[in-house]
Amino acid sequence: MSLWIVAGALIATVGCAWAVAALVLKPREAAGRRRKLMFLALMLPAIGLRLYTATLGNNYDMISWAIVSDLLRHGQSFYAITHRYNYGPVWAYILRGLDFLSGEKGISDMVAFHVCVSAFLSLVDMVIASFLLRSHGPVPALIYMFCPVSVLISGYHGQFENFAVLLALLSWRLVQQRKDLSTPWLLAAAGLMGLSLAVKHVFFLFPVWLAFAGQWRRKTDALVFAGISYAIFCFSFLPWMFDRASRAGVLAHVFGYGSAEQDSLLRSLVSLVVPPTAIDASFWWSPIFSGSQSWFVLAMLGMMVPVTVFRKSLFHYYLLAVLVCSPALAEHYFVIPLIACCVFYRSVWLWIYMALASFIILSSRFELGSLPAFAGIRTFTAIYPLDCRHAVFWLLVFIGTRCAVWLRRAILSPTRGKEGAESACIDSRVRRVANLCLARTWFSTGILLATIILLVAHALTYPLYRSDRIKTREAVLRQIAEEQGAAAMEYLRMGDNKAAMNSVGQALSINARSPTVLAAAAGIHLSVGEVDKGLVFVKEALSYATDRQIPLDLGALCYRRGNYREAAQCFEQALRWAPADANSLNNLGACYMALGLTQEAEALFQKALAVDPSLPGARRNLDLLRTPVNESNPARK
Repeated sequence: MSLWIVAGALIATVGCAWAVAALVLKPREAAGRRRKLMFLALMLPAIGLRLYTATLGNNYDMISWAIVSDLLRHGQSFYAITHRYNYGPVWAYILRGLDFLSGEKGISDMVAFHVCVSAFLSLVDMVIASFLLRSHGPVPALIYMFCPVSVLISGYHGQFENFAVLLALLSWRLVQQRKDLSTPWLLAAAGLMGLSLAVKHVFFLFPVWLAFAGQWRRKTDALVFAGISYAIFCFSFLPWMFDRASRAGVLAHVFGYGSAEQDSLLRSLVSLVVPPTAIDASFWWSPIFSGSQSWFVLAMLGMMVPVTVFRKSLFHYYLLAVLVCSPALAEHYFVIPLIACCVFYRSVWLWIYMALASFIILSSRFELGSLPAFAGIRTFTAIYPLDCRHAVFWLLVFIGTRCAVWLRRAILSPTRGKEGAESACIDSRVRRVANLCLARTWFSTGILLATIILLVAHALTYPLYRSDRIKTREAVLRQIAEEQGAAAMEYLRMGDNKAAMNSVGQALSINARSPTVLAAAAGIHLSVGEVDKGLVFVKEALSYATDRQIPLDLGALCYRRGNYREAAQCFEQALRWAPADANSLNNLGACYMALGLTQEAEALFQKALAVDPSLPGARRNLDLLRTPVNESNPARK
């Protein structure tokens, strides 16, 4: 079934891509048509890869998209009900449309919904690649489409940074090609930028950069552009401002959002000089932004200083700077500067960035690294820990290299005197020192040698870790099994029994002795009516349990299903770890009462009340037990 879904999405995406290419490339003759056909033929494998990865599974964000779409389908406010949506409202309504195209199955059939989301994001990638092909040639376009970063983020992960980047790119192209904008074109450029902010506020400071870089011939144009952009972003939340719960959700989850991934390169560099706690405390006066977010704004304003170096490619420089200065880093942020990496593809530093970013995405437990097939990569990263900062550092190196080369040219460039003869702008001795310190070859060679030394050091120290590698791999496999078991329970709570069975099957194939996985298998089999298999997994989970939480969860599950004897065994085992737990005593008494063991049940209820006299369940059960069974008490019949 998933193959048919992928095939249909591929045909639809290619058809849309054909129309987009016809509009963007504008072929004039037969050579232009051949160019378009060749471009689409090369893009087919890239689109197929994206759609295929969409069928491999789901992550946290895809489940969040399904929840948001389901809320919209039922006319509920996603800002008021869930905390899993932290963006502008535009993407939510796009998800609703994609859910409609997938048959409105939502979380009950995540494959169709996931493929539709991936098809939309693949089309966005196709449009970006078309612009790259038209403005910079075929090499950047091919790099963008086949880079693992864009393939995995648009395919498996389902994040939509590329859509916000595309809208901002269209706005930038209008500004760049028509600097003396008439009013309609100015409004169009500002509208596209505002729509980009309403999708995802990646370019929140870009209007300020445009004004600082002198891209406008009239100062009023800069004010109009920034004002309209920010107004569209703010007014996009207006329909939710009249509801108290929705308004609180927007302020808390959009404007006050703090990412769970705090591996910020800027924070790490600043913490070498100033403690992070002092950074946060220094911005106590900020009503909305935290310390890290305020530092991000200041850093982005500071990055405007060398904007002269990138005047012709200001858009690409902003993409690089926003990730370098980001207050938090996550794997899906890697796609933000990817256009700049493709444009400046001759830089070795950006190739290092793309390679490290691809490896980190493959090994992440939020991406394909959660699948058993990528356990080997997870093992390697467990031995040699890599995080997002190691990749983003090379963007900073690239920016530093470009600034150093520009500074060298600015210092060493000759000037013409009044008589027309060339005169050096500085003393020859100072020029030699500047040439030595700022030359591209010296700077690049130093960084390259430092990298080689680090790699050699890793190679020499690798045997020290070799003896622990098997243990590390086993630990990684256990972690993957635990994550798959937790994912199975999440699917079970959402009612997707098929996905839950697939996840628990993968987890059992990795580690059949994990109590968490066995408990998940028991819950799934009991939920689908396979009682005998479920009770077998209950016994196996109890035999491997290392704390009382697993027996407590299994006991509650068995009691709800009417398996009182197995539930009693679970609560008995839980009491071995905590003999004085009032809730466990009460639950075991309830099981005994259901089995007809009234004396044992009464003793357990009394013991629970002795431990916690305020426990209402034990008091109610004891009164119910002592109530005689007669006509006036139909509940005890």
